[in-house]
Amino acid sequence: TSFTDITGLTVDITPSATTSKILVLSAVNGSQEVGVTRGYMVLVRDSTAIFIGDAAGSRSRWSVSFSAHDHSIASATVSSCYLDSPSTTSAVTYKWQGGNGGNAGSFYINRTDQDNDNATQLRMASTITVMEIGA
Repeated sequence: TSFTDITGLTVDITPSATTSKILVLSAVNGSQEVGVTRGYMVLVRDSTAIFIGDAAGSRSRWSVSFSAHDHSIASATVSSCYLDSPSTTSAVTYKWQGGNGGNAGSFYINRTDQDNDNATQLRMASTITVMEIGA
């Protein structure tokens, strides 16, 4: 259930005022290993998980999940829009981290599970953008 930084999905911003809000816009494309039910991701500000589900019993709290039917190499796009209030004028880092929720197997960003060199396999693109909104 540990998280790993996702390469290329990190962005820094330095707010000009402590009252500024930061709009985080993101589209992430990915897939999971065939037979693995889900790949999970969490949006992080510096080292703090933000944009996560509500606490409820022993349920895990994540931002988003990739999933597909068993024996599928289907890919999915996860789009998100989150308005954050970091309350600082210091540099802030926003990033996506991922994991497989303790399941066996892997999930992949910007490619399919098999990643064979043929027209049925995909290579995709993902993005994370931040914008300061003044108070």
